[in-house]
Amino acid sequence: MQLSSKHTSHMACKRALLPHCHTIRAYSSWTTSASGNAAGGGSSGSSSSSSSSSSSSSSSSSSSSSSSNSSLLGTLQKWNQDTRKLREQLQSLGLAGVVAYGLFNTLYYTVAFLVVWFTVANVPAGLGAQAAMRKAAEVFALVWAGSQVTKLLRAGGALAFAPVVDKGLEAAVAKLRLKSKQQAFALVVAACLALAAAVFGAVVAMHM
Repeated sequence: MQLSSKHTSHMACKRALLPHCHTIRAYSSWTTSASGNAAGGGSSGSSSSSSSSSSSSSSSSSSSSSSSNSSLLGTLQKWNQDTRKLREQLQSLGLAGVVAYGLFNTLYYTVAFLVVWFTVANVPAGLGAQAAMRKAAEVFALVWAGSQVTKLLRAGGALAFAPVVDKGLEAAVAKLRLKSKQQAFALVVAACLALAAAVFGAVVAMHM
């Protein structure tokens, strides 16, 4: 009788604790899922913040590069506009402006060719005809690239020098007994071409 009463009391205790066990299990499973969701949310939040920071940095770099490109393009456009205006002013001066610009071009190409040939390219002697001509073409390419940069300076110098050139043309007409300034202009152009050809030919021939 005593054993049966103990067994009965033990079963009664199990029945009383069974609902509480289900509640504890449900609570533990809920806390586990909540912690997992919190970890997932933290990782997604960190990934979204990192992606947003990377996108902001890329957008800032692209905006800075586009602004630098636009500023460079604006500078080049202004440079070309100023050069065009100076050329128009030179043309309005007639033969004097054209001759002045031709003289500055002859001076630039002659001096720049010599400087690039002897210092930048440092062309050695004894190359042979074909190698020397090929080297001369390379040097002319560099000189031409430099002429695009110095175009505005040469145009400005020619504009300032045009009145002196006009007086020189008048003096040439009077001294050489020419019929007009056009003849003096033709003589100046021929002299500039002959000087440049003589300098270029002599330098290249020395290195063949």
